[in-house]
Amino acid sequence: MRLWLTRMKRTVASWFRKGMLFSFDKKAYGLILKTAVIVAAAFFAVHLPEAYASENATSASQPENASGSAVKKKSFKIKAFTAEGDLVEVDTGVTRSAIEDSVLTASWKLTGFKDDGKTEISIYADTDNKGYDGDLIYSGTGEKSGSAILLAGDLATDDYYFYIEATRNGVTKRKYTGKSFPLVNYEDILPDCSVSFNNEEEITNDDVLAADVSFDGHCTVTALVNDNKVIDASGAVGRYNIPLSEGENSVELIVTGENGKGRHFTEDITLDTDPPYLLVSTDVDGAVTSAETVDISGNVEKGALLTVNDETILYDSDGNFSTTVKLDNGNNIVDVKAEDEAGNINNYPMTVYRRQIRQNKRNKKAAIFVGGLFGIIIFGYIFFFIKWIRKHRRLDKKKNRK
Repeated sequence: MRLWLTRMKRTVASWFRKGMLFSFDKKAYGLILKTAVIVAAAFFAVHLPEAYASENATSASQPENASGSAVKKKSFKIKAFTAEGDLVEVDTGVTRSAIEDSVLTASWKLTGFKDDGKTEISIYADTDNKGYDGDLIYSGTGEKSGSAILLAGDLATDDYYFYIEATRNGVTKRKYTGKSFPLVNYEDILPDCSVSFNNEEEITNDDVLAADVSFDGHCTVTALVNDNKVIDASGAVGRYNIPLSEGENSVELIVTGENGKGRHFTEDITLDTDPPYLLVSTDVDGAVTSAETVDISGNVEKGALLTVNDETILYDSDGNFSTTVKLDNGNNIVDVKAEDEAGNINNYPMTVYRRQIRQNKRNKKAAIFVGGLFGIIIFGYIFFFIKWIRKHRRLDKKKNRK
């Protein structure tokens, strides 16, 4: 080869000297053709072994036949790989469609070889569909077409892509499923339960808060008030009376399932057992009067409902009030009552006696006499007035005749 290269250099140099670079004779063409063939043969002799070694990089060593010579490996392809599972509604804080208990069925189909020898099959779960860096969830040997049950219960709740890794005769191929599956780990499933707090207002004067609890399966119930445990791990379904403390109460009721996961139900409620302030400044209790009404005034706690004998009374911004109560003859009950938002009541009942006015007989006779006398005077006045008018009319007629 070196001889040919030396001869080629000399020939090309003579062409340059003679100006014959682009006017070749038959001898020159033959020399160029032989040189090209030699260079091409040298190139393939160097690079073909490297390309073959790169194509089979996944194999540890070349298999040998009985005579000890290397045998060329036959490649194959993963034609199909799928994973299937039934979606159900599960709740891990947010209800969604997922595969409960993480049970999947994977199937595959390999091509590129006729014999159905055993192939090493590994299946991985990955949170994305790239990189082939997932967690191994199945390993075994299988035919070129087969399936396997994937028990992925150790995986955390997430959306997963799955890929297969098939190894045959030292050659390894990988393929993703192409779509993700939402898996829910049993350890993340919250208990199926409900809690109903039986309070209509955020403030109460009842020192217990009732809560109705129901659940399926085996669960425990724990209750805390202001972070203090008041009910510890009860396994009963039904009504719980949660004790409250005076003032603000932050109630948390926890229903925990067998897997240790729990649902938290909270309620904020204020306990107020003190009656509202009420002052009646016009105390008429025990009073006796002949008047038809009595005036009541005082001061009440702002925000309270004020009534007098069940009639709502308005008061000013400082809590001052004043009202008039109509009295009947005899005993009268005047009940001033204040009720706060929690239902506490402070009332001030009073009794007022109204005398019945009676006229004696003498007064009646005097009234009759005076009335009769007044009537006689009026009647006499009218009589003489009419007589006087008639007299004047007669006199006027006589004057007119003359």
